[in-house]
Amino acid sequence: MILTPLSLALAVLLHAQAIPAIPAIPVLAVSANSAGLAFTDITAGCGLECTLTSGTTPSTQILEVKGGGLALIDFDNDGDLDVFVPNGATLADPEHGPGARMFRNDGAMHFSDVTASSAIKHHRWSFGVTVGDVDADGFDDIFIACFGPDVLLRNKGNGTFEDITARSRTSPRDRVFTMTVGEPAPRSPTSTSTAISIFSSATTSTSIAQIRVHPQHSRAFR
Repeated sequence: MILTPLSLALAVLLHAQAIPAIPAIPVLAVSANSAGLAFTDITAGCGLECTLTSGTTPSTQILEVKGGGLALIDFDNDGDLDVFVPNGATLADPEHGPGARMFRNDGAMHFSDVTASSAIKHHRWSFGVTVGDVDADGFDDIFIACFGPDVLLRNKGNGTFEDITARSRTSPRDRVFTMTVGEPAPRSPTSTSTAISIFSSATTSTSIAQIRVHPQHSRAFR
């Protein structure tokens, strides 16, 4: 199934930019004809241009109806939210999809594709993504749940990322589909930096084409 994420641009842009306050409307006065809330499609020209892959059409497996999600991340610490799209792949080749995309927020409702300069080379089939500063250096990092080993990308603070999955030991052998980031905890009484915990919930597949759900495996990384 091919998903076109341009419809997500509206939600991203509204999140990333301040919008004029909307006058309060009494609850009892709201109806199908209410004109107090309106949306304008500003996708064209905003720079958020990509097509997501999630299997093929028509879909035949549960994997193909799960989207890869996206993350709002201020990766360059300039005060506005950038957009990371992990993307997916197909059952025929789940390790080599079109690849993830990183869009830098330029302000004024415009984004630039900085995937190449960010050094992100992630092509595995992804099912979710979350953001957090795992090493407490002040720059948000990226954790991606995948069909196959998960991936942890460390923000180096210079506009680029490095894959630290192996040394961080955050990718169990089970195929992982969902994850959450735990509440930050102070690293020390005198430090303002925080460390986070990653909790992943795994489901094991016995083959690419057929999913057999085993008892839930859960692992927490700290």
